[in-house]
Amino acid sequence: MKGKTYKHFLFEVQLNSKENKIGTLSVDDIASEIEIAIPKKFGGIGLHWSAEHLFLSAISSSYFTTYLAYAKKIKLNITKYESNIIGQIEVVKRRYMFTLINLYPTIYIANESLKENAILAIKKTNKFCLISNSINAEIYYHPKILIENGNTF
Repeated sequence: MKGKTYKHFLFEVQLNSKENKIGTLSVDDIASEIEIAIPKKFGGIGLHWSAEHLFLSAISSSYFTTYLAYAKKIKLNITKYESNIIGQIEVVKRRYMFTLINLYPTIYIANESLKENAILAIKKTNKFCLISNSINAEIYYHPKILIENGNTF
């Protein structure tokens, strides 16, 4: 891979099957587990998280933590963060794959003087989000910045 360095990090997740085609995801140093199953759209019962939900969650949570890291770096104090993510799955060359992802982060700031730094952190996050940089689907970002009293930029 071009530009690859020798610095690396390993992450490990275990999956154990349970009854009724349900699996449990766990990590050694985290107490809680996540139950997963086939999504309703693919014939499952739809009561558990699916790989598709986790995939989109990975993008959304990576964007969130990357944004927080850049906000901290530039000493931007946000008052709240929310987001929604929508992924489109299509059949491409006879294989299902995510082809399009729309991420809608909403960043709340205390006052208008913080707007430029909030925008700067968005630009950095769009460029350097680890999970977003690791996938093939097209990702479109639709950020919104709100002041506590409700003004939108």
